[in-house]
Amino acid sequence: MDVVDDGSRADITLTSGDDPRTGLRLTRRITLATGRSDFALRLGAHNVSARAVRWALWNVTQLPGHPAERPGDGVWLGTAGSGTPGTVDLVAGTGRPRVERHGHVLHVPAQDVVGKVGFPGAAGWIAHVGPAGTWTYRFPIDPAAPYTDGGSRAEVWMERPLEAPLEHLGGLRPRHRVVECEALGPYRSLAPGDTTALDGTMSLGPRLGAVASVGGHAWWSEPLTYAAGKVTGVCVPSGTGPAALLVRDTTGRVLRRQPVGECGAGTPLVLDTRVSADPGTARMEVCCETDVLGAVTVLPG
Repeated sequence: MDVVDDGSRADITLTSGDDPRTGLRLTRRITLATGRSDFALRLGAHNVSARAVRWALWNVTQLPGHPAERPGDGVWLGTAGSGTPGTVDLVAGTGRPRVERHGHVLHVPAQDVVGKVGFPGAAGWIAHVGPAGTWTYRFPIDPAAPYTDGGSRAEVWMERPLEAPLEHLGGLRPRHRVVECEALGPYRSLAPGDTTALDGTMSLGPRLGAVASVGGHAWWSEPLTYAAGKVTGVCVPSGTGPAALLVRDTTGRVLRRQPVGECGAGTPLVLDTRVSADPGTARMEVCCETDVLGAVTVLPG
Protein backbone atom coordinates (compact mmCIF):
# COMPACT_ATOMS: atom_id res chain seq x y z
CA MET A 1 0.00 0.00 0.00
CA ASP A 2 1.31 3.45 -0.98
CA VAL A 3 0.07 6.64 0.71
CA VAL A 4 0.70 10.21 -0.45
CA ASP A 5 -0.73 12.89 1.87
CA ASP A 6 -0.15 16.64 1.57
CA GLY A 7 -2.58 17.62 4.34
CA SER A 8 -5.45 18.56 2.04
CA ARG A 9 -5.51 15.49 -0.19
CA ALA A 10 -4.50 11.87 0.29
CA ASP A 11 -3.94 9.20 -2.36
CA ILE A 12 -4.03 5.59 -1.15
CA THR A 13 -2.99 2.99 -3.73
CA LEU A 14 -3.38 -0.77 -3.31
CA THR A 15 -1.49 -2.99 -5.75
CA SER A 16 -1.97 -6.71 -6.31
CA GLY A 17 0.65 -9.25 -7.17
CA ASP A 18 1.07 -10.41 -10.78
CA ASP A 19 -1.65 -12.95 -11.54
CA PRO A 20 -0.38 -15.76 -13.80
CA ARG A 21 -3.91 -16.79 -14.84
CA THR A 22 -5.05 -13.42 -16.18
CA GLY A 23 -1.63 -11.91 -16.82
CA LEU A 24 -2.70 -8.76 -14.96
CA ARG A 25 -1.51 -6.61 -12.08
CA LEU A 26 -4.45 -4.73 -10.55
CA THR A 27 -4.48 -1.45 -8.66
CA ARG A 28 -7.07 0.46 -6.65
CA ARG A 29 -6.42 4.12 -5.86
CA ILE A 30 -8.61 6.03 -3.40
CA THR A 31 -8.34 9.84 -3.33
CA LEU A 32 -9.69 11.74 -0.34
CA ALA A 33 -9.90 15.54 -0.09
CA THR A 34 -10.46 17.73 2.95
CA GLY A 35 -13.97 19.11 3.41
CA ARG A 36 -15.73 16.74 1.02
CA SER A 37 -18.22 13.91 1.53
CA ASP A 38 -17.13 12.06 -1.61
CA PHE A 39 -13.96 10.37 -2.77
CA ALA A 40 -12.49 9.34 -6.11
CA LEU A 41 -11.77 5.72 -6.96
CA ARG A 42 -9.59 4.54 -9.84
CA LEU A 43 -9.32 0.86 -10.77
CA GLY A 44 -6.37 -0.08 -12.97
CA ALA A 45 -5.13 -3.15 -14.81
CA HIS A 46 -1.62 -3.60 -16.26
CA ASN A 47 -0.88 -6.47 -18.62
CA VAL A 48 2.39 -7.83 -17.22
CA SER A 49 2.30 -10.96 -19.39
CA ALA A 50 3.83 -11.64 -22.82
CA ARG A 51 0.41 -12.25 -24.42
CA ALA A 52 -2.59 -10.12 -25.35
CA VAL A 53 -5.33 -9.95 -22.71
CA ARG A 54 -8.99 -8.96 -23.13
CA TRP A 55 -10.42 -7.71 -19.85
CA ALA A 56 -13.12 -5.53 -18.32
CA LEU A 57 -12.66 -3.76 -14.99
CA TRP A 58 -15.59 -4.14 -12.63
CA ASN A 59 -16.26 -2.38 -9.32
CA VAL A 60 -18.44 -4.18 -6.77
CA THR A 61 -19.71 -2.41 -3.65
CA GLN A 62 -21.34 -4.68 -1.06
CA LEU A 63 -23.96 -3.06 1.17
CA PRO A 64 -26.19 -4.38 3.96
CA GLY A 65 -29.57 -5.46 2.64
CA HIS A 66 -32.83 -5.19 4.57
CA PRO A 67 -36.57 -5.53 4.08
CA ALA A 68 -38.14 -2.28 2.90
CA GLU A 69 -38.70 0.08 5.84
CA ARG A 70 -39.34 3.39 4.11
CA PRO A 71 -40.49 4.48 0.64
CA GLY A 72 -37.45 4.90 -1.54
CA ASP A 73 -35.31 2.22 0.08
CA GLY A 74 -33.35 0.07 -2.34
CA VAL A 75 -31.22 0.72 -5.42
CA TRP A 76 -31.69 3.60 -7.87
CA LEU A 77 -29.94 4.11 -11.21
CA GLY A 78 -30.26 6.41 -14.18
CA THR A 79 -30.76 5.22 -17.75
CA ALA A 80 -29.41 6.83 -20.89
CA GLY A 81 -32.34 6.28 -23.25
CA SER A 82 -30.01 4.32 -25.53
CA GLY A 83 -32.68 2.03 -26.93
CA THR A 84 -31.07 -1.03 -25.34
CA PRO A 85 -33.18 -3.39 -23.19
CA GLY A 86 -34.00 -1.84 -19.83
CA THR A 87 -32.96 -4.94 -17.90
CA VAL A 88 -31.33 -8.32 -18.44
CA ASP A 89 -32.09 -11.33 -16.24
CA LEU A 90 -28.74 -12.71 -15.06
CA VAL A 91 -29.25 -14.99 -12.05
CA ALA A 92 -32.49 -16.36 -10.59
CA GLY A 93 -31.81 -17.92 -7.21
CA THR A 94 -35.20 -17.66 -5.54
CA GLY A 95 -36.41 -15.25 -8.21
CA ARG A 96 -35.64 -12.15 -10.23
CA PRO A 97 -35.19 -8.82 -8.39
CA ARG A 98 -38.20 -6.60 -9.08
CA VAL A 99 -37.41 -3.43 -11.03
CA GLU A 100 -39.68 -0.39 -11.28
CA ARG A 101 -39.36 2.41 -13.83
CA HIS A 102 -39.83 6.08 -12.96
CA GLY A 103 -39.17 7.90 -16.22
CA HIS A 104 -35.43 7.66 -16.93
CA VAL A 105 -34.71 6.35 -13.43
CA LEU A 106 -35.02 2.68 -12.39
CA HIS A 107 -35.71 1.51 -8.85
CA VAL A 108 -34.89 -1.92 -7.42
CA PRO A 109 -36.86 -1.85 -4.14
CA ALA A 110 -35.51 -3.46 -1.00
CA GLN A 111 -36.89 -7.01 -1.16
CA ASP A 112 -36.29 -10.57 0.02
CA VAL A 113 -34.89 -12.33 -3.04
CA VAL A 114 -31.75 -14.11 -4.21
CA GLY A 115 -31.01 -13.02 -7.76
CA LYS A 116 -29.23 -10.65 -10.09
CA VAL A 117 -30.32 -8.21 -12.80
CA GLY A 118 -28.26 -6.25 -15.35
CA PHE A 119 -28.85 -2.82 -16.88
CA PRO A 120 -27.55 -2.32 -20.46
CA GLY A 121 -28.94 1.22 -20.62
CA ALA A 122 -27.35 2.49 -17.39
CA ALA A 123 -26.35 6.15 -17.70
CA GLY A 124 -23.34 6.07 -15.38
CA TRP A 125 -24.69 6.39 -11.86
CA ILE A 126 -26.12 4.05 -9.23
CA ALA A 127 -27.26 4.66 -5.64
CA HIS A 128 -28.40 2.64 -2.62
CA VAL A 129 -30.75 3.92 0.10
CA GLY A 130 -31.07 2.15 3.45
CA PRO A 131 -30.86 2.57 7.23
CA ALA A 132 -27.19 3.60 7.02
CA GLY A 133 -28.00 6.46 4.64
CA THR A 134 -27.53 7.05 0.92
CA TRP A 135 -24.54 5.72 -1.01
CA THR A 136 -23.92 6.91 -4.56
CA TYR A 137 -21.43 5.96 -7.28
CA ARG A 138 -20.82 7.80 -10.52
CA PHE A 139 -18.81 6.13 -13.30
CA PRO A 140 -18.12 6.65 -17.02
CA ILE A 141 -19.74 4.64 -19.80
CA ASP A 142 -18.58 4.02 -23.36
CA PRO A 143 -21.61 3.60 -25.66
CA ALA A 144 -19.41 2.35 -28.52
CA ALA A 145 -17.63 -0.38 -26.53
CA PRO A 146 -18.76 -3.95 -25.80
CA TYR A 147 -19.87 -4.91 -22.28
CA THR A 148 -20.33 -8.32 -20.73
CA ASP A 149 -23.58 -9.94 -19.51
CA GLY A 150 -25.79 -8.86 -22.40
CA GLY A 151 -24.24 -5.42 -22.58
CA SER A 152 -24.80 -4.60 -18.90
CA ARG A 153 -23.15 -1.40 -17.71
CA ALA A 154 -24.40 -1.92 -14.16
CA GLU A 155 -25.76 -4.88 -12.20
CA VAL A 156 -27.54 -5.46 -8.90
CA TRP A 157 -27.22 -8.67 -6.86
CA MET A 158 -29.52 -9.30 -3.87
CA GLU A 159 -29.50 -12.12 -1.37
CA ARG A 160 -31.29 -13.06 1.84
CA PRO A 161 -30.80 -15.82 4.43
CA LEU A 162 -31.95 -19.26 3.26
CA GLU A 163 -32.64 -22.39 5.26
CA ALA A 164 -31.47 -24.67 2.44
CA PRO A 165 -28.82 -24.32 -0.28
CA LEU A 166 -29.68 -23.50 -3.86
CA GLU A 167 -28.48 -26.56 -5.74
CA HIS A 168 -28.85 -24.89 -9.15
CA LEU A 169 -26.37 -22.22 -7.98
CA GLY A 170 -23.69 -24.65 -6.86
CA GLY A 171 -25.08 -25.10 -3.34
CA LEU A 172 -25.08 -21.37 -2.53
CA ARG A 173 -26.72 -20.74 0.82
CA PRO A 174 -26.78 -17.05 1.79
CA ARG A 175 -26.81 -16.33 5.53
CA HIS A 176 -27.22 -12.56 5.44
CA ARG A 177 -29.15 -9.87 3.59
CA VAL A 178 -26.75 -8.33 1.09
CA VAL A 179 -27.04 -5.90 -1.84
CA GLU A 180 -24.22 -5.58 -4.36
CA CYS A 181 -24.14 -2.50 -6.58
CA GLU A 182 -21.84 -3.24 -9.50
CA ALA A 183 -20.44 -0.79 -12.05
CA LEU A 184 -18.89 -2.39 -15.11
CA GLY A 185 -16.20 -1.13 -17.40
CA PRO A 186 -16.15 -2.12 -21.10
CA TYR A 187 -13.98 -4.85 -22.54
CA ARG A 188 -10.50 -3.62 -23.46
CA SER A 189 -7.82 -5.44 -25.45
CA LEU A 190 -4.44 -5.05 -23.75
CA ALA A 191 -1.19 -5.80 -25.53
CA PRO A 192 1.78 -6.74 -23.32
CA GLY A 193 2.64 -3.70 -21.22
CA ASP A 194 -0.70 -1.92 -21.85
CA THR A 195 -2.91 -0.55 -19.07
CA THR A 196 -6.57 0.34 -18.68
CA ALA A 197 -8.48 2.20 -15.96
CA LEU A 198 -12.00 2.74 -14.65
CA ASP A 199 -12.66 5.95 -12.73
CA GLY A 200 -15.52 6.60 -10.36
CA THR A 201 -16.69 8.85 -7.54
CA MET A 202 -18.47 7.63 -4.39
CA SER A 203 -20.35 9.67 -1.82
CA LEU A 204 -22.20 9.07 1.42
CA GLY A 205 -25.14 11.10 2.69
CA PRO A 206 -28.41 11.10 4.61
CA ARG A 207 -31.38 8.86 3.94
CA LEU A 208 -33.84 11.06 2.05
CA GLY A 209 -35.73 8.47 0.02
CA ALA A 210 -35.66 8.34 -3.76
CA VAL A 211 -32.54 9.40 -5.69
CA ALA A 212 -33.48 11.35 -8.81
CA SER A 213 -29.97 11.89 -10.21
CA VAL A 214 -26.29 11.83 -9.31
CA GLY A 215 -23.99 14.51 -10.68
CA GLY A 216 -20.32 15.26 -10.38
CA HIS A 217 -20.71 17.42 -7.27
CA ALA A 218 -24.12 16.53 -5.78
CA TRP A 219 -26.95 14.03 -5.82
CA TRP A 220 -30.59 15.04 -5.98
CA SER A 221 -33.46 13.53 -4.02
CA GLU A 222 -35.95 15.96 -5.56
CA PRO A 223 -35.06 17.13 -9.08
CA LEU A 224 -34.17 20.73 -9.81
CA THR A 225 -37.28 22.35 -11.31
CA TYR A 226 -38.23 25.81 -12.54
CA ALA A 227 -41.94 26.57 -12.77
CA ALA A 228 -44.19 29.55 -12.12
CA GLY A 229 -41.26 31.79 -11.23
CA LYS A 230 -39.83 29.44 -8.61
CA VAL A 231 -36.82 27.11 -8.45
CA THR A 232 -37.30 24.03 -6.28
CA GLY A 233 -35.39 20.86 -5.50
CA VAL A 234 -33.36 19.07 -2.83
CA CYS A 235 -29.74 18.07 -3.33
CA VAL A 236 -26.83 16.90 -1.18
CA PRO A 237 -23.60 18.66 -2.19
CA SER A 238 -20.23 16.97 -1.78
CA GLY A 239 -18.38 20.22 -1.04
CA THR A 240 -18.77 23.31 1.10
CA GLY A 241 -19.21 27.00 0.40
CA PRO A 242 -21.85 29.55 -0.59
CA ALA A 243 -24.57 28.33 -2.93
CA ALA A 244 -25.90 30.51 -5.73
CA LEU A 245 -28.44 30.37 -8.53
CA LEU A 246 -27.03 31.50 -11.89
CA VAL A 247 -29.39 32.67 -14.64
CA ARG A 248 -27.76 32.29 -18.09
CA ASP A 249 -28.71 33.21 -21.63
CA THR A 250 -28.28 31.09 -24.76
CA THR A 251 -24.59 32.06 -25.05
CA GLY A 252 -23.86 31.04 -21.45
CA ARG A 253 -23.53 34.63 -20.23
CA VAL A 254 -24.61 35.12 -16.62
CA LEU A 255 -27.63 37.44 -16.44
CA ARG A 256 -28.09 37.16 -12.69
CA ARG A 257 -26.45 35.58 -9.65
CA GLN A 258 -28.73 35.00 -6.68
CA PRO A 259 -27.55 33.56 -3.31
CA VAL A 260 -29.59 30.52 -2.19
CA GLY A 261 -27.86 29.40 1.01
CA GLU A 262 -24.74 27.61 2.19
CA CYS A 263 -23.50 24.17 1.12
CA GLY A 264 -22.34 21.72 3.76
CA ALA A 265 -20.63 18.53 2.60
CA GLY A 266 -23.17 15.72 2.90
CA THR A 267 -25.89 18.10 4.14
CA PRO A 268 -29.17 18.60 2.24
CA LEU A 269 -29.60 21.90 0.41
CA VAL A 270 -33.31 22.70 0.04
CA LEU A 271 -34.24 25.07 -2.79
CA ASP A 272 -37.51 26.99 -2.75
CA THR A 273 -36.55 30.27 -4.33
CA ARG A 274 -38.45 32.81 -6.36
CA VAL A 275 -36.52 34.06 -9.38
CA SER A 276 -37.47 35.99 -12.47
CA ALA A 277 -36.50 34.64 -15.88
CA ASP A 278 -34.88 37.70 -17.47
CA PRO A 279 -35.40 38.20 -21.21
CA GLY A 280 -33.23 35.72 -23.06
CA THR A 281 -32.95 33.29 -20.13
CA ALA A 282 -32.18 29.76 -21.34
CA ARG A 283 -30.72 27.97 -18.34
CA MET A 284 -30.56 28.13 -14.56
CA GLU A 285 -27.71 26.56 -12.59
CA VAL A 286 -27.26 25.89 -8.89
CA CYS A 287 -23.60 26.21 -7.93
CA CYS A 288 -21.43 25.74 -4.86
CA GLU A 289 -18.45 28.01 -5.39
CA THR A 290 -17.45 26.98 -8.96
CA ASP A 291 -19.01 23.50 -8.80
CA VAL A 292 -22.26 23.11 -10.77
CA LEU A 293 -24.65 21.06 -8.63
CA GLY A 294 -27.48 20.95 -11.14
CA ALA A 295 -29.07 22.81 -14.04
CA VAL A 296 -32.47 23.20 -15.63
CA THR A 297 -33.44 24.46 -19.09
CA VAL A 298 -35.90 27.33 -19.18
CA LEU A 299 -38.44 27.02 -21.97
CA PRO A 300 -39.28 30.17 -23.95
CA GLY A 301 -42.40 31.98 -22.87
